[in-house]
Amino acid sequence: MVAKVWRHLPVRALAGSTLLLTLSACGSFDPVQQTRFEWLTTGDNEFGMMDAHWVAYDDQHSTTSACTNRAAGNHPPEQCSHLDKPHFDWSGGSCPPSADQLDAGRKIVPEEDGAICIHGELSAMQSCDPKKVPEQCFEASGVGDVSNMWGAGFGLAFSHDGKTAWNPRDHRVRGMAFDLSIAQDTKLAVGVLDPPSDLFLRVEIPTLLPGTTALPSDIFTTRPVMREDGSVIDTSGDPHGCDGAPPAAVNGDRTELASVLLPKPDAVSSVSSELHPYGSPFWQKPADRDWGPSPVRVGHNEFEWGDVYPPPQDDAYALDRNQLEILGVHFQVVHPKKGNSAPLAFMVCINHLAVLLDE
Repeated sequence: MVAKVWRHLPVRALAGSTLLLTLSACGSFDPVQQTRFEWLTTGDNEFGMMDAHWVAYDDQHSTTSACTNRAAGNHPPEQCSHLDKPHFDWSGGSCPPSADQLDAGRKIVPEEDGAICIHGELSAMQSCDPKKVPEQCFEASGVGDVSNMWGAGFGLAFSHDGKTAWNPRDHRVRGMAFDLSIAQDTKLAVGVLDPPSDLFLRVEIPTLLPGTTALPSDIFTTRPVMREDGSVIDTSGDPHGCDGAPPAAVNGDRTELASVLLPKPDAVSSVSSELHPYGSPFWQKPADRDWGPSPVRVGHNEFEWGDVYPPPQDDAYALDRNQLEILGVHFQVVHPKKGNSAPLAFMVCINHLAVLLDE
């Protein structure tokens, strides 16, 4: 999955050419005018992203498997979102999958034009298991189990293990660019912020957070928290194992990220934002920070680090854009804000992923 790298292109380098996906289900791109940018490729590159690779996942085939986790969503696999491409040949389990199982999500084969695509189905939203409400499952009124049924996604991990940080300032990178295409029957919110029934696409930037980052002050009274091993801390502060077995209790400072989320936090200085109860930072409009979609459109998109904000929650963590420790760039297809009562099919393609370089 290694493509040519385009370096230091002039302003009108792509003007006059139409970028087309070779997929019959997807539409065409508009011609674009570019400022200074450089395409990213999988594999090693001059930006220090060693063994970068594409990954795909859904809410039952991920590092948390929250939808099927016995201590969390506890939904049967057929009620959870799933990807058909790439296809996982195993059903979501109670606990986080093994590294070998997750490797199946790395087998994303680019299309003939280099586009990276996923297609699948987001499940209809379900209510929390009555046995786990409200201690082990957070349910939004009139929507459903928003804490465990979050959708599907794919992205470029910047390292082999997905845990090695990358600082864009070290490489004069001020943001990212990409081209987006969707299937004609994909109900995806593009160009609007709050459609009643369309899927949302969020462009997330997972980062490392200091292990001492304060957890939300009411985290043990309002919503459960899932730890790295899949165990869940309920709203009373008691732990529950993903497979039914009792996990290790929380030791140390219950107000800090590492102490709560990592079963063995000794000597751990940082934690992935993907483990934070509110999730990772994502591309947002400052005036519309309300858990909506990123302001994407079909065709060419660009954003800078100043457009990336923490989750829109009053007690979310701070983000130091001068010292970003980025783990990758992810494109997540998530449920409409008001939920969906029927499954929603989707096909999303990303092409010409690039970094924006300082002038």
